[in-house]
Amino acid sequence: MKLKTIETQAIDNNLDTSDESFRSFLELAGLGDCVDYYCDGGSYHDDDDDDGESKGGIPSTTAAAARRVRNAKASHLVSILLFVVGSVLYLVLAVWDYRWARSVQGWPEDVLLDYEDDITYNNYRLKLLYYGSVAGVAEAEGGGRSRRTLLGRMRGDWESISPWVNFFHPDFDFPSKPTAAVKVDHSNVEIKYVPSMYKDDNLAFDVDSPPNERKLVELTREVLAYYDEFWIDLPVEIQGAFGVLGYNETTWNNSIEPESSGLFWDDLTPEQRDAALFIRYTAEMWDAEVLALVSPTAGPVPFDATEAVEPGYYDSYSWDEMPPEVQDAFEILGYDEELWDDPLGISLKASTEDNFWADLTPEQQDAASIVGYNQQSWDVPPTESDAYDVLDDDSLIYFTKHNWWVGEYTVVYFSASFCFVLSGFLDFFMEKHILDLLTVLAGVTGCIAAVYLSNNELLSSVFEVISVHFFLFVAIKDLFGEESLAGDAASWMKRIWVLADIEFLLGAIIDVCL
Repeated sequence: MKLKTIETQAIDNNLDTSDESFRSFLELAGLGDCVDYYCDGGSYHDDDDDDGESKGGIPSTTAAAARRVRNAKASHLVSILLFVVGSVLYLVLAVWDYRWARSVQGWPEDVLLDYEDDITYNNYRLKLLYYGSVAGVAEAEGGGRSRRTLLGRMRGDWESISPWVNFFHPDFDFPSKPTAAVKVDHSNVEIKYVPSMYKDDNLAFDVDSPPNERKLVELTREVLAYYDEFWIDLPVEIQGAFGVLGYNETTWNNSIEPESSGLFWDDLTPEQRDAALFIRYTAEMWDAEVLALVSPTAGPVPFDATEAVEPGYYDSYSWDEMPPEVQDAFEILGYDEELWDDPLGISLKASTEDNFWADLTPEQQDAASIVGYNQQSWDVPPTESDAYDVLDDDSLIYFTKHNWWVGEYTVVYFSASFCFVLSGFLDFFMEKHILDLLTVLAGVTGCIAAVYLSNNELLSSVFEVISVHFFLFVAIKDLFGEESLAGDAASWMKRIWVLADIEFLLGAIIDVCL
């Protein structure tokens, strides 16, 4: 980035505005239309007036040249500010990456869960039990993906975290809420962190070890890993098994339970039992789920008073679709139309959902009974979907169509890159140096990497690798190359620019090394 301006360079080079050196300076600055004019006491005068009369003001060509001088000053100042902001943000990103890389070194040894542990089916999917009983991380290298991409996705909401980047951070220590629960790696059965909230969930509960170092030896509960996936994402053979149980794409994606979900194991057909076994159910597990869904027979029941509804029956209904008595029941439990319909798509919930049955008032218990709950089903641990259905503190924007997350890291990453795009464009517009386009290219690739950080980790990683090397080259060029001409600029500009470029260079070096 050049810091030349018309006035500062003329003063710094002790140029007399009336001699040939100033005329040459104007030519070099691209202001050739000023050559026939000179400054005298702060006013411009025509030095070669064809009609021999003083204009008494600023000729049109000279006024245009003066505007160009002012625009050049403003453009340089804006370019400097953008460069400074981008450099500071870029260094912040690099420090975040470095801190994450250091935390990787503290991860404990692997614990291998084999197929016999009943936590996967053909290694298709690993999930936590509930409430953070099991938390996993992928390999430190993230399957060849960059640490920046890993860090960015780690800071996302749990539901959007990719299969290879699940983690349990030591800062969480001993989780007390589902917000601390994360999924286990989908395809890699190496579990790094396996602390448990409850002794009963972990037979290897080691009270003498710090919570973030306890390792799981034996699982006491099986895990079904498919219910938070869309139908199209299920393997074909799993679709077939659930199809035998009565599901299809429409009912599955809308959480509509088939008739078989209310039948005990002995009441299933032989084909249905075979399908349930295929997706890793046992008779005990199946009957336990049916028991958990049993609703009380007393109290008003919507739609059909002779048939009780199961817990969560109304979850797929909008507020207007529910009968008035059901709306009244949910209002007693803390819901209203806005909270229930959730127009922002961020899965908010009433405060009563965090209470145990014994903590509910008698009125709230009656209301919960109306919508299908009893003490057993109300106090049952949350499903995987519930455990991940949280509003992450790092989330800034939610989009209703895809619930797409834009977090702090993504915003800072994009902002830093965009600052360099604008700064590079301004420099190229003023100076016409082809290398300024390298700054633009580095910024554009960085913006693309930031945009796809949470959506397409592979594409984001490719553009990130390109951008960080471009950024390093730009930082070296600016600090040691042609930008040494910054010495001709005003002293405050020079100091700010040098400090910013040092920050930029440090950030680029850290990022390339990581």
